[in-house]
Amino acid sequence: VLSLSRFLRRVMAGTRATTSTLKDEVEIAAAYLDLQRLRSRDALTVTIDVSAALDRTPLPAMVLQPMVAEVAASIVGTP
Repeated sequence: VLSLSRFLRRVMAGTRATTSTLKDEVEIAAAYLDLQRLRSRDALTVTIDVSAALDRTPLPAMVLQPMVAEVAASIVGTP
């Protein structure tokens, strides 16, 4: 439940903005991957390694999540 709550809070915050930071986008992706890991009964293992120097890099809001979702779906076979 906490993973879902964290993911939804991040997504809702991202839908109000047109730009984001790499740190925020990675946090959204990590929350989504936590949910997918739970759904797949731990069949999904992911390590995210991003340099802290890139945390403030500007990106369009919600740019990573669709790509992460597509990759996770292809790995665990869920939409």
